[in-house]
Amino acid sequence: MHQKRIVICLDVRDGKTTKGVKFKGNVDIGDPVEMARRYYEQGVDELVFYDITASAEKRGIMIEVVRNVAAQIFILRRRRHRLCCGYPGCNQRRCGKSKSELTGGP
Repeated sequence: MHQKRIVICLDVRDGKTTKGVKFKGNVDIGDPVEMARRYYEQGVDELVFYDITASAEKRGIMIEVVRNVAAQIFILRRRRHRLCCGYPGCNQRRCGKSKSELTGGP
């Protein structure tokens, strides 16, 4: 029997959570780290951050945001107790990046 999961997807631009329609007319609506903490406290099953300008700006993951979120919360997934680094082309099942590797701590 399948269990429903709550997955929150946050669009991030220039280090701020943003809201727009088809990536146009975006307005900053908050800090992604604080929003992640609030969703975590409400019992979210998974958080996804979309850095909506990374491809156009030809840069990698916003690792500081990921580190700051991982330092404050840790969402365990069934069958796999690890975070994925989120690099383009990363296969989450084989990623193997632990919380300590992402945060630089325990």
